[in-house]
Amino acid sequence: MLATFFSCILDDETENTYHYALMATVVSGGDYPFFKTDVGEVLECSNVVKNDSVFNPGDRYYLSFSMEETVSSDAYLFPIVLNSSLKVKTRNFVTIEKDSADIYNNKQLGSVFDSWISGNYINMVFYAYTPLTSISTFELVRFKKYESNTEQDTVPTIFFEFRHNTEGINSIPTMNLYSYELSPLISEFPVAKEFEINLTWFSVYGNQTYVYIYTPYDPSESLFSSMKKAAIPNNTRTAKINFPYGL
Repeated sequence: MLATFFSCILDDETENTYHYALMATVVSGGDYPFFKTDVGEVLECSNVVKNDSVFNPGDRYYLSFSMEETVSSDAYLFPIVLNSSLKVKTRNFVTIEKDSADIYNNKQLGSVFDSWISGNYINMVFYAYTPLTSISTFELVRFKKYESNTEQDTVPTIFFEFRHNTEGINSIPTMNLYSYELSPLISEFPVAKEFEINLTWFSVYGNQTYVYIYTPYDPSESLFSSMKKAAIPNNTRTAKINFPYGL
């Protein structure tokens, strides 16, 4: 899921110019906003950013950027040139207990552009058809009936389905970006070192299932990784990548 793609974001790109994409949270706004990645690195925009909406602290964005040549004296502060940004909706997952009925619809998505885990989030960048109603909802649904975990498990297995809860018109799909908090699993399984996450969704390609390894991120342990290596660990996401169409 951490595939690397040739970037064509800028026309004057050379083979020595790298562009990255990741999820981050606004620390401070303004023309030169600061963002914090899901593993604690701080991105400082060195270029003036003009946006239709103000970057508000706490908001989450999918960022495309290149690294500034200036080197910061702070090992975890990275000057960047921000190319593009997309606002991301954050949600909690919902749980269906073993003896409860499934109340969530499973309507077809257009396709999933990307799905990955960063920090304590699972991120979904996908296309969905226009809803027949005025509201289209997307739920990350946990099914406990498939689980046989105990509180003492060090590697619990969790089963999720990503649900499009609204009937849609089979037309040109629109892009959506969501991040779902996985941190509630940490308190439920206090001795877990990592989790096996099974995720299924229904798209134009049929039912697709992927397995992820989620390693909980603890900010107090300072699990930092350098920007240039952040595409390697599974608990972060910095990739040389094109943004999805529709930006």
